[in-house]
Amino acid sequence: MIYTTTFLDFIEETRFLKLQNKFASYDVNSYPYDETYEKIVEGDFKVLEKDINPITEEEIFVYKSFYEDFIIPSISTLAGRYINYFKNKTENEMFEEEKIASFARHQLNRLFKIEIKAKEINYLNDVSKDLFIKQIKDVIDFLSDDYIIPSFSLDRKIKVKMNKTDIIVLFLLLRENKKIVYYTNTEFRLILEKTFLYFNEKDKTYYDISTKPTTISDILNGNRPINNSLKRLKNLFQGEEFYNTLN
Repeated sequence: MIYTTTFLDFIEETRFLKLQNKFASYDVNSYPYDETYEKIVEGDFKVLEKDINPITEEEIFVYKSFYEDFIIPSISTLAGRYINYFKNKTENEMFEEEKIASFARHQLNRLFKIEIKAKEINYLNDVSKDLFIKQIKDVIDFLSDDYIIPSFSLDRKIKVKMNKTDIIVLFLLLRENKKIVYYTNTEFRLILEKTFLYFNEKDKTYYDISTKPTTISDILNGNRPINNSLKRLKNLFQGEEFYNTLN
């Protein structure tokens, strides 16, 4: 049972309530045009639906779950449907790269706001909430990797004479110590990738900062060692010669 939904249907309580009433209306005992629920139902609930045995063609009745048969299948289609929409729109209505990049940035900003609200949802069960957030991240990664980052040329990025990990750790320290505005991990990655180039000591060349979706969380969770980066940053910012350059 796949019902066509949008990201907004899951972050706005009134729209989610409409989804619950839509599902409730499928029950064979429901009254047409009558809304079953006035407030969001916590947890799962089921409806009794009429069906046909595909072999005997006998009319049967089956119970359907709100989450397993309605919500999860609907959420599972969000990223794929959006990506198809974006490709169709840009391929058939937009022919200038800058316009496409501008449209992608606008959509990305909306998705960042949706992602923040999604993490605050308390009426979806854990499985559905995790799946919903993953669908958002899949679209963010699609827009970032295919449209946003490629639109920034190398000569528009700041060349930082530090290795990639040191740059990431430096800005994470600033974020965690509230010296810069707090950006979600996904936004944080994108900003670093589109703004800076890191320096490779071996070939003395600057390169794009490319990260994985788990790079930031791995650092914060201790799954990616950063002790050497912390030592280098301490040595850099504690040395008097660093500040004497402005005297």
